[in-house]
Amino acid sequence: MHLSRRDLLVLWLFAFVASALVGTHGIVYWDAGDYVTLAIDGGRSGLLLGRPLFLLVSRAIVDTGIDSAWAEPVLRWFWTAVGACAAPAMAVLAARLGV
Repeated sequence: MHLSRRDLLVLWLFAFVASALVGTHGIVYWDAGDYVTLAIDGGRSGLLLGRPLFLLVSRAIVDTGIDSAWAEPVLRWFWTAVGACAAPAMAVLAARLGV
């Protein structure tokens, strides 16, 4: 099965909308505030598994000149958009595996 770019875009859009409806109403993840603070202050997380890269990218976004008052919503929507990429990525993987 071949997935077109349009199919992948629609799948991403559905994932993005679902994420927006479920969990983007302010800081809902229990330590999201800490991550925003670390991104603004340039702090480091003691946790591994991608968090250093996550904070590096978040810090780069904040360093573009975003007012710290807007950092949380900008980072929230950016990472929501990135997270929605998981759905099309899994669809591509499944198609390549013949599922």
